[in-house]
Amino acid sequence: LVGLLPHAVLELTALFLPLAAWTIASRKGSWHELLAATFVTTAIAVPVLLVAGLIELYVSPELTRALIF
Repeated sequence: LVGLLPHAVLELTALFLPLAAWTIASRKGSWHELLAATFVTTAIAVPVLLVAGLIELYVSPELTRALIF
């Protein structure tokens, strides 16, 4: 669990950020702002996912090796 946690937190944040923006905009009835919220949160989420991928590729294996051995 500790080996997967560093990138999982970023992935979950990137997943739920656009979802939260959609939920807030739909509850307010701000349908005209929904497209803008989608672009902004996606523009934030994509780099976060790239960083999470790099962490998963380089940091998680080393962390797992350190925890196992």
